[in-house]
Amino acid sequence: MAGRLVRSLEDSNRFEIECNDAGIVVIAARTNRKLSEFGVVFLTQFGCGSLALTTHYNHCTLDGLAVRDFEANLAALTRGDPLTIQIESFKRKALKDCKLKNVTSFYVVAAKIWKARTIAMNMLDDTMSTMLFPVDARKKSKALVPGFARATVKELIESEDGYDIRKVQEGIERLDDEYIKSGIDWLELNRGVPCWEDSFSFVSWLRLELEDQTFAWGQLKCSTPLTVKSGLIILLPGPPGDGGINICLDLPQNQMYMFCRIMLEEI
Repeated sequence: MAGRLVRSLEDSNRFEIECNDAGIVVIAARTNRKLSEFGVVFLTQFGCGSLALTTHYNHCTLDGLAVRDFEANLAALTRGDPLTIQIESFKRKALKDCKLKNVTSFYVVAAKIWKARTIAMNMLDDTMSTMLFPVDARKKSKALVPGFARATVKELIESEDGYDIRKVQEGIERLDDEYIKSGIDWLELNRGVPCWEDSFSFVSWLRLELEDQTFAWGQLKCSTPLTVKSGLIILLPGPPGDGGINICLDLPQNQMYMFCRIMLEEI
């Protein structure tokens, strides 16, 4: 946050940070209305005592870990402190009838969302559906690289229990040193994340501990994007203490209705 994002003087298609000590723009507002009266809110203090804090940033400068650190430091500032740098039941049910080993909650939730979205969008059986997800390879290469899981719609819907989970697991396990190097080279060459037709990006922020931040005004109750781009799904923790998750995505109303029913296992 030491400057501004500007186009590179050497290459206009690339960005760089101009360290001009410009700091962060902060905008505050106050209203006598209650939080429950609003469908979408910005940075506002409400008559009921609730406070909505909205941040806007460019993904070129901040990834999920950086957002977590920024919010932790912002919370510390409001408290006057020094700066700092339950999904389990769902998982047990998904693994009940399959024999996969070393399965994480990410595999199960990602696979469930992938399958539910595919069915809700009523894609043709022979369509190749691809889910992209960032993998933190910074221990080896100081970079995030794109992993992926891919299958036809028919395979996702009709295959045996655990097939979709195994596809996600394979997407993680293929990230050896050669894959990571190839992924970094691809990103450098194409200046972006691969995006195929009938694909979407899935980003999990469950382990960033965003919900644990405590501001001077109290404990954070909800962290969520105001808008989500089409083709992007963001996974966030639910309200503190309930063990749930929030799935943020953009679908037409009829598809969203079907997606929710599948996720809640009503059909």
